[in-house]
Amino acid sequence: MSNSALVEFNAELQRKKPAIANRLPDHLRGRESRMVQIAIAAAVKNPAILRCNPETVMTSIMQAAELGLEPGGALGEGYLVPYGATCQFIPGYRGLISLARRSGQIVSIEAHLVYERDDFDFEHGLDSFLKHRPYMGDEDRGAIRAVYAIAKLKGGGKQYEVMAKGDIEAIRKRSKSGNNGPWATDYGEMARKTVIRRLFKYLPVSVEMARALEIQAGAESGEFDLTSEDLRTVDDDDLNKIAAERAAGRAEAQE
Repeated sequence: MSNSALVEFNAELQRKKPAIANRLPDHLRGRESRMVQIAIAAAVKNPAILRCNPETVMTSIMQAAELGLEPGGALGEGYLVPYGATCQFIPGYRGLISLARRSGQIVSIEAHLVYERDDFDFEHGLDSFLKHRPYMGDEDRGAIRAVYAIAKLKGGGKQYEVMAKGDIEAIRKRSKSGNNGPWATDYGEMARKTVIRRLFKYLPVSVEMARALEIQAGAESGEFDLTSEDLRTVDDDDLNKIAAERAAGRAEAQE
């Protein structure tokens, strides 16, 4: 990795810091410096980011800021993933959970991996149920055989979704990033996110959540949303105007 490339990347992020700040949700105001630090750390960890088209890197960081998700770091809320010369922000499963909780309609949401030696059973129908008792013996739990997600709604209802390992693999193989990025380094996290995405089809979702799922779908299919006017890395004045318009739109929608 070239030190000069990293220095230039840091300088550009510092210039864009006001625009990043304007993209952050209200509850994360003032944390633009942390977003910059996390983006730099992601580039240090994966130098391929610095070889991507700078416009796509900045667009990805702006997408992360708009959603209020960290583009890397220990929280696993999202990732900056290079696809050749293009960088794409991909929300992580913890990021999707964070967005779900912000909606105010979901009390809790969780996802778990099921291994070969676990005691696991579920049934759909009028008296549906799901039971999972993880294996706690001395032997290894074995290979992953399924993944499931459960959501508890504000009104007291519950919803769950189960996917077999084969279902997860079919989605991974269709993904443009199926053999690299988070699928290669964090398979369990991606499996959890996949079942959570399917569960969201049955849950009330916010505008931010819908946008995160749209970004994710674009990343998985390779159809990057880098041409729309509101996400292109334009100059700071334009970004600030876009952020102000979106904030006004959100305020109007809440009235």
